[in-house]
Amino acid sequence: MGHLVQQVAVILDSYRAFDRRVLEGITTFMRQSNSSWSLYVEDDPKLKLPDWRQWDGDGVIANLNDRKVAESVAQLDLPVVGIGGECGQRNERERYSCVMADNRHLSHRAFTHLFQLGYRRFAFCAEPSNRANKWSIDRETAFREFALE
Repeated sequence: MGHLVQQVAVILDSYRAFDRRVLEGITTFMRQSNSSWSLYVEDDPKLKLPDWRQWDGDGVIANLNDRKVAESVAQLDLPVVGIGGECGQRNERERYSCVMADNRHLSHRAFTHLFQLGYRRFAFCAEPSNRANKWSIDRETAFREFALE
């Protein structure tokens, strides 16, 4: 710790559009803030976890939808910023900050937009519920509330 250049592991799945956009945001931040970060980014999602015993880094940014990743970074004594729908599902021993969407707000904006277009009958379409898409369930619940008001 305490490097002149901050060494940050970015653990994302480059095959997912959301994760690629997060990486774009990180690189934009680095350029605009003239930050002195050195990023560890692994392209192969199967190899995305560095060997923490040998990696002398300063922090981690990770998509925590992958349980293996979430459990791995929970053991670290480093600052961790989590992203992804599972970020809010952590337990007490997992000490990290989360960046998450405000699902209620997104649902309200979607409902308001449709309502202003004159629609009065609504439906919500989503994938079947599972551990990795709790965000969708939260959005559906909020959307239903707005539609029933």
